[in-house]
Amino acid sequence: MTFDILIHNVIKDLNTEIKKEKKSDKIDLTLNVEDSVKFSFKDKKEHKSLERQINKLELEKKEMENFFKKSNNSYELMHEKSKELENLNNLLDGKLNRWMELEELKNKV
Repeated sequence: MTFDILIHNVIKDLNTEIKKEKKSDKIDLTLNVEDSVKFSFKDKKEHKSLERQINKLELEKKEMENFFKKSNNSYELMHEKSKELENLNNLLDGKLNRWMELEELKNKV
């Protein structure tokens, strides 16, 4: 009976040590990730490029919206342009999301 108790205690101690090591590993990983956050030259370049692209896409969007204000357009043309507008909005959303990610990264540094 004492051998079983000894083994049980050893296993319990090992499990406790493993849990402590896992906790310390998690802490180290989060510190390393926070320390490695940098706004690189590539990020700066992409940020500027996205600003220009977003401005162009917003101008295109305004032009398309003006197209829809004209009441003399055919149904087929309006349908085609609405698909183009949807694609444009999706593209614009993607670029805006990436720009916001880079903006947050820029402000962290």
